[in-house]
Amino acid sequence: MKKVKVGPIKYKIVVKKRLTNHGRDTKLDGSASYSHCKIGIEKGLAKQAKRLTLWHEIVHCILVQNSINEHDEQLVNAIAYGIMDVLQNNPKLRKK
Repeated sequence: MKKVKVGPIKYKIVVKKRLTNHGRDTKLDGSASYSHCKIGIEKGLAKQAKRLTLWHEIVHCILVQNSINEHDEQLVNAIAYGIMDVLQNNPKLRKK
């Protein structure tokens, strides 16, 4: 995937080697830039980890778009894992 639409916003998905926290040396699996409409995913992750990381960042985008700027990473992880699990185990939910 190269883009994902979350609400009214289209986010460009960028897979980067050595994704860091805004120039700091903290390695990240994923990040979302709301002002630049980009989601970054670490290139070295396994396919499933990339998909889960994308869902994690999508959940962040949904929350921020709804003015929930302060949110717990553990809750974001739980929602991302839950969405991915439900979609994988219920393929009919993915159909239009």
